[in-house]
Amino acid sequence: MCQIPPIDQAFETDGLPAIYRSPFVGGGVDVAVWRGSPPTKFGVVYKDQLERSRSIRVLLHATATRIDLTADGTASLGVTGVSASGRRFTVRATDVVLCAGAMETARLLLASNDVHVDGVGNANDLVGRTFMEHPHLVTARLQVLPDRLTGRRRIDGVDRGLGGVADRLAMQRPSGARKAAYVIDPEVRRAAGTLNFSTHVQTVSNVAREDSEAYQAFKLVVGNLRSPAQLLEQIRTGSLPEGTGDQVRRLVTGAPEIAQVVWEEALKRPSELAFYTQCEQSPNRESRVTLRPRDRDATGLPRIDLHWKLSREDKESVLRSHEILADQFMGSGLGVVVPEPAFRDDGPDWGPNLRGGHHHMGTARMGHDPMHSVVDVDGRVHGVDGLYVGDSSVFSTVGYANPLLTTVAIARRLGAHLRRTRSHVPVVADSAA
Repeated sequence: MCQIPPIDQAFETDGLPAIYRSPFVGGGVDVAVWRGSPPTKFGVVYKDQLERSRSIRVLLHATATRIDLTADGTASLGVTGVSASGRRFTVRATDVVLCAGAMETARLLLASNDVHVDGVGNANDLVGRTFMEHPHLVTARLQVLPDRLTGRRRIDGVDRGLGGVADRLAMQRPSGARKAAYVIDPEVRRAAGTLNFSTHVQTVSNVAREDSEAYQAFKLVVGNLRSPAQLLEQIRTGSLPEGTGDQVRRLVTGAPEIAQVVWEEALKRPSELAFYTQCEQSPNRESRVTLRPRDRDATGLPRIDLHWKLSREDKESVLRSHEILADQFMGSGLGVVVPEPAFRDDGPDWGPNLRGGHHHMGTARMGHDPMHSVVDVDGRVHGVDGLYVGDSSVFSTVGYANPLLTTVAIARRLGAHLRRTRSHVPVVADSAA
């Protein structure tokens, strides 16, 4: 479905930059490789199939606002919704599947409180809890030791100036639709008691890229230039993304800032590298989605309050992972790992650059016991016949990797279950439709 070709061993290892290969990898430090999709835009790729289907009806520009239940609250009847023009409607269905993402699915379950006053599936105060994300941020720096000092293998991207530009760019984003990152060997991780952890190297600039409007505009423009055919088609059809003019203006006025980033991160020989980390968060009841009943959007749904909370365990896991990295990189002569200021102790502070990866998970977690989960192993909401969740809300733990493939696998698994147990195609209610 995601148009990703089979991954073979050659894809995993061939052509990786030297910094991601032996002798710099080993001693408990492995390398993981991500492969991206084209990307696959499901609405475009599968539009024709949906239009031709005799068993699927797609409703666009409509928002589900309530899950309708029987009077005793033990079974779903369908959903109530509203169109973009404000027209209210009801869809009746034996089975309802929520696939709206971990925030919107939780919102719809909590807001459907006409039968169960605390929301659907929330008898044990679990809906919206254990919201999990993948923290994304620089957690440490590698102070590079010169190859002539340690006698290590020379790395063009680290040891050369202009001659190392291509290797430096590949080091941060290897060629093709893939990305490499250091991870901790599973056996070493279990022995150390750490959560899943990944980090990749990137060069360092005095300009904070995430906060620079000029640099973000530069990234967007360069992204379009990578597909000139698409850019020309957008110009021809007048479908350039909204705000393109503003992005071009930011790019022009911020040219000196962009030039500084290009010099320091691509052209200049680096004396240090940043470890940009994407790691696992442990389930935490206080990390949660709640509603603001007195603050409603245009559809009448209460707006969301998101309380994303990381725990001491999460931070201690990163600290122990740093120690494993430090041993390997010092032993291989690559350099000295220096944690960022916020990671030099186990206090609650993660520093000013903490961000999420837009990987929302865990607010309707799956499990056998209704006292500790919202849905069962088939994705059915405990105690409500015919109501299912088929998205990343059901994750009980989240690893470190992007959740899309797992989310698609869960949806396909649920679809197979419904085909086995029902003689019809279920209605899918999406509160973000």
